[in-house]
Amino acid sequence: MLDNSEEEKRLLVLLVILELGGRSTKGAVLDRIYSEGYIDLAPKDLEIMASRDEEVWRNNIAYVRHHLVQEGYMDGSQKDNWEITPKGKQYFLNQVEDIITSANIIRTQAQAAL
Repeated sequence: MLDNSEEEKRLLVLLVILELGGRSTKGAVLDRIYSEGYIDLAPKDLEIMASRDEEVWRNNIAYVRHHLVQEGYMDGSQKDNWEITPKGKQYFLNQVEDIITSANIIRTQAQAAL
């Protein structure tokens, strides 16, 4: 389960889209995040926004998607089409590699300390 940092949400959105074949709808992506328990939601995240008929966390994830579109990691050319771009796939793979490398460094340091 991830905490609520922007970077973790970005990786989560890309991961779920990849799990769904590289493209999906907003609803399908958000439903999977929720059903798989991929994000830790506080009671305030489950509240319905006053300005729209949507839970706070779902709107927040949509903004994360917007940022990914702005950076070219997702295609924003069609409404309700959440699709990862080749640049987004490479970004995701680079981030995963960085996480693995960091974990290996920590493991090596811990073993050396023993």
